[in-house]
Amino acid sequence: MALSELLDILCCPDSGEHLQLTDTGLASSAVDYPVVDKNLACLYSNPSVTRFQWGSKIKHFFDSEREHLKQMQQLAQTCSLASTRKRISLQHEARHKNLALMQKMLSAWIPDKALPVAQSSQQIYSYFELLFRDWCWGDELRPYIDYCVSALGAQHCERVLVLGSGAGGLSYHLANALAQSRLISIEHNPFLALASHHIMQGKLLKIHDYSLYPTELAGSSTKWEIKQAPLQHENHVQLLATYPKLPLLEKSVDAIIAPWFFDILDIPFDAALQACTRFLKPKGKLVFMGPANVHKPHYDEQYCSDEIRELLCQQFATVDLTQQSLTYLDNPTASQRRLESVAFAVAAEPIYSEYSRETSMPKDLVYTPELNQYKLKTATIHQILACIDQSISVNELADLLVSRFGFEAHESSHYAAAFIAEIQSGIKQG
Repeated sequence: MALSELLDILCCPDSGEHLQLTDTGLASSAVDYPVVDKNLACLYSNPSVTRFQWGSKIKHFFDSEREHLKQMQQLAQTCSLASTRKRISLQHEARHKNLALMQKMLSAWIPDKALPVAQSSQQIYSYFELLFRDWCWGDELRPYIDYCVSALGAQHCERVLVLGSGAGGLSYHLANALAQSRLISIEHNPFLALASHHIMQGKLLKIHDYSLYPTELAGSSTKWEIKQAPLQHENHVQLLATYPKLPLLEKSVDAIIAPWFFDILDIPFDAALQACTRFLKPKGKLVFMGPANVHKPHYDEQYCSDEIRELLCQQFATVDLTQQSLTYLDNPTASQRRLESVAFAVAAEPIYSEYSRETSMPKDLVYTPELNQYKLKTATIHQILACIDQSISVNELADLLVSRFGFEAHESSHYAAAFIAEIQSGIKQG
């Protein structure tokens, strides 16, 4: 499905302004949104800053992985056990080839000068194993595919939104099964989005699965060549976007599918549920699939299935929730099989309410690596703001970055634009 077929519902995720097609992608009156691969639009909220942040994470991962590979290479040459040398060599080869693949795929994302980035649960390598779960290991997705088809197949859902599409396996099978629907897949992680986009076009993806704790040497690494038939129907489009600031008009989709999604967000679970209702049409459906017990740091957010049902009932007129015990990320070479109690729910007819900034606020400020990273970025912004006492252009700020802060001249325009976008975003958010 071409992006042009979505123009009636695509909008700027920050302002809500309709988007127009351009020679390089999409645009509002103030912001350009590039297409980073064939038909894969980058529609992040505050796109230049978000891409810069992802670029910093990517560069940090590449640098860190190269150091790990050097250490592994040394160990592979010095360990006394021949079998240990073999295991580390196999793992080294797999990680080296995966790194080469990611460098090729993500080279355009790396900034000349990145921000310092601490490790967190949402890095470029997060959920890497979803590629193998979706396309290689087996049929773990089947219960989710069948549930979605059962929930949506009996009625005509013209537009179906998949939140957190990850490696794309679920979206691929649903696009093939729901021929009359048009699927819109949303993903935040550029590596997963690009990899799944590549696969769904019928292109070959060579990637290596490796285990840090194999039960035998043969399980140390596995080479996979992922090759799928192109989609049977031209009814799917994938977008890089940020939840809950989606690039879609309110009340624009017939159904939303949320597979293992709301529980991993940085906003409270109930606020995430509420946010999705504003994109659904009055008779729309939410198909929820995820853990039957939500893991959050605060006691009053560690919901069980009964609480999830009650939260859904607050947001929808009808709710049907069941549970199943299913395997989760069932790597065939893993030493243990992880079973999860999974909640499946269909919630229909959203109850609309005004979005409350207060409900999205965390109850405490916990000191985390992400907070430390935010401090570093904010300190830089404050130093720049202290030097601005009148209107300033990108070029003028670029000159300031060179003269006052020691930026390289060839990098300064890029960072000036990113800093201005970050400052403008802060002003809008109040």
